[in-house]
Amino acid sequence: MKRKKILVFGLMILIVAATVAFFCFFRHRKESDILWASNWQGARWFNENGAFEVDGDLLYYYNPQSLKRVVACGKAGCRHEGKGCPAYGGDMCGITFTSTGLMYFSSISDRMDMYGLYQIDSDGTNLRQLHRFRDVDMVGVGGGIEYDGNQIWFSYNRIVDDDGKDLVEPESGIIGYNLENGKEKRVFKERKVASHISALARCGSEVYFIYRYSDMTRAEALEHAEDQDYADGKEHFVLAAVSEDGGDYRIISEEIFSATCLSVAEDAVYFCREDGVYACDTKTKEVSRVKKGSFEMIPAYRDGEQELMLRDMDSAAEQKSYWHWNEGAFHKISGGGEVCLSVNGDYAWFMDEEGTWMVADAEDFLSGKKLTCRSF
Repeated sequence: MKRKKILVFGLMILIVAATVAFFCFFRHRKESDILWASNWQGARWFNENGAFEVDGDLLYYYNPQSLKRVVACGKAGCRHEGKGCPAYGGDMCGITFTSTGLMYFSSISDRMDMYGLYQIDSDGTNLRQLHRFRDVDMVGVGGGIEYDGNQIWFSYNRIVDDDGKDLVEPESGIIGYNLENGKEKRVFKERKVASHISALARCGSEVYFIYRYSDMTRAEALEHAEDQDYADGKEHFVLAAVSEDGGDYRIISEEIFSATCLSVAEDAVYFCREDGVYACDTKTKEVSRVKKGSFEMIPAYRDGEQELMLRDMDSAAEQKSYWHWNEGAFHKISGGGEVCLSVNGDYAWFMDEEGTWMVADAEDFLSGKKLTCRSF
């Protein structure tokens, strides 16, 4: 049974002031709407009404109907220069649409260890801080933020100390925040050499995450700082899970192949190892390989639900192959030379070798029909 949710992965920095501009393009939102930060592509966000991209210092909106790329700024007479433009710079690190407006995280002033959770109404007014999180850094960057009803789950990776110096033993953790009662809880926190949480997903009563860490002690790390081979031999790359109450931490699989390939569909958590795609049944806890080969996961959502979609990394460059999990089986899709970035709602998004954005009908793509890609 599929679980409706809003899943947000924040990888790159967005702007705080651009929240007002977003509502020029998204006026009719509902709880099931999704904005996905596409981990392997950089600062790109997709949902069923369009896409956003950070390019240089500005945030742009791609309209799939008009095929126009515009600066995400609704300020009359704005020249889009400097901090006076709502689409300029900043440090927003994770965004999601809710039924009433936009919710996002942002660092507070110049501190490296403090983030705020903010919300703004759909008309661009009533900006307020919902909560302040201390002793965190890199919130959701490369890891993820999941908004699920009245609960928010996010990862953080604190890599510098209060003086701005790199930590030999960074702290990685996961925090759950309840929007109704305003309480937060750290369900996971660990300080280890080279620790980093790079992906997060919630299913059932557990939070799943891809976690890198080293067995080296602090002394070893300092002694072998220039010996990469030694460091590699001590490193672990695992899929782990922790219960919502912070107990029952367990490692599900070692030797994870991709730092960001993590997906939830049909009560299973999917992840990539070097020899294929694996699934962890969230009920039985059994792990099995579901697809042999080398794959990359494509963010795909339809009707507010996440679906599993893969790109075959061994397919020919001029005719890329994809696999879509539907009704308990994988279905092969033959594409062209363009790379599929995301499937969301009625649209499938692509990019060609020249970096040109294109959009096509999602149903045609998933059914294997010959595509008519429209370029921006």
